[in-house]
Amino acid sequence: MAAQNKRNMAPPTHANFDFNALSFGAATMPTRAGGKCVRVGYGPTGGQVEFQLGTSPVETLVCCWGAELAARDDPTSGKVMKVELDAPSLTFLQRLDDATVSAAQANSQAWFNRPAPTHAHNSSIKP
Repeated sequence: MAAQNKRNMAPPTHANFDFNALSFGAATMPTRAGGKCVRVGYGPTGGQVEFQLGTSPVETLVCCWGAELAARDDPTSGKVMKVELDAPSLTFLQRLDDATVSAAQANSQAWFNRPAPTHAHNSSIKP
């Protein structure tokens, strides 16, 4: 995520990331693994979303992390990433999660071929 964009400029940090500049594709695209994905862009050109979890490019967040199985008794359940975040970084990731959920609800028919679900979303962020 800390990679620089093609113009060789540092990506925005969580402190100056503009959530209104996010754009979500109206249609899904197939993945090589057989699933589907949606293009997410940032800024006026809709370029790749890049950001640093820090308050400035030179203060990139360094955090402890680890991974474990999502379901300890099921080795095919996928992984859960565990990180220690400061409060501003956690707030940023929660806002990013909220923006993604809102886009999924707004584009539910096009993305999932069904109306927006009425059940509550289970956030990917677990404080």
